[in-house]
Amino acid sequence: GPAAAGAVGLINSCGNLGGWVGPYMMGFIKTATGDFALGYYLMAVFMLVAGLTVLTVKYTLTGKVKTAQEAELPETGKLQQVV
Repeated sequence: GPAAAGAVGLINSCGNLGGWVGPYMMGFIKTATGDFALGYYLMAVFMLVAGLTVLTVKYTLTGKVKTAQEAELPETGKLQQVV
């Protein structure tokens, strides 16, 4: 639905932003240090921070806490207890 389209657009926008900033960042670091190693380390740190950020998200779009015991059934939209 519309939420999925918005999520795909957000993911695409983040990817495009990284594709634009990344080469400039690597060029700046190469010019400043004479080596690409620091740039690769920074990219690894950014990916680690992004992964940890995703793991900390516990809320649905409505702001309610989503527990591991709840799962949404796609055909009915109702919540079901997971055993």
